[in-house]
Amino acid sequence: MSVIQKVFEGNRAITSEDILQLNGMLFDHYKKSPNVISIPKENVLFVGDLHGELTSLLKIKDIFLKSHSYLVFLGDYADRGPAQIETINLVSSLVLKFPDRVTMLRGNHESESVASIYGFRDVIKANYSDDIFHSYCDMFSVLPLAGSNPSSVFACHGGVPRSVQSLKQIKDIDRFNREFIDSTAFQLMWNDPAEGEFYFNPNPRGGKSLVFGELAFNEFMDSLNYRLMIRAHEVYQDGVKLFFNGRLVSVFSASYMGRVTPKIVHLDKNLKVQQVKI
Repeated sequence: MSVIQKVFEGNRAITSEDILQLNGMLFDHYKKSPNVISIPKENVLFVGDLHGELTSLLKIKDIFLKSHSYLVFLGDYADRGPAQIETINLVSSLVLKFPDRVTMLRGNHESESVASIYGFRDVIKANYSDDIFHSYCDMFSVLPLAGSNPSSVFACHGGVPRSVQSLKQIKDIDRFNREFIDSTAFQLMWNDPAEGEFYFNPNPRGGKSLVFGELAFNEFMDSLNYRLMIRAHEVYQDGVKLFFNGRLVSVFSASYMGRVTPKIVHLDKNLKVQQVKI
């Protein structure tokens, strides 16, 4: 049985060699992909942060298998949750088993420094070795930064970066690093929206991350010719929050130990967004 099938079927006896093979296949799958990967403009399921919650992912897997939808994961697969290794491995296996229907984007927790602080590295070392952790970090380094369908939808983990006026600026980023060295890539992962007529403000998260307002959002969307943005990155009790007259959808797909009603969103015809409780 292939490692993809073992993980897909829930086999818990996953060896170090299995993980190295799985990460290697995913690395090869994405190493030549563009920074901004093409996604359909309708019948798409978007998944927010999972943070190691396999229970949520298994429900999403069932929804996906019963539908003919395209599936976009918006990042943050491990750290904090109870089944971090199993969760990220299953996302990887879904990409490899259904390469024409599943896309896996990078989130801010898909960096070596963040994954070393918030639990993933400790879980890996407790079950395998630091070499296995580094194989995940190498895989993180090739994940696409965003998804796009021209004239319709833009998807990323965080949000609007400062000083981006064309899609080419994002496409030209050198993303192949375990950290977000490029400031635009960093902000795509870390920036957060807030209602208000402003461009950018400091982010309470600290560091180089920013909060973007409606002026920055509208300028970005108009310059790049998008009508809707779908992102993740923030915890909302209801699982989904809309900004800027519904043109930005933020989704969170983990329960955070019962504090959140986890959801995914379905993009239908004419950019109609349906919230799906999982």
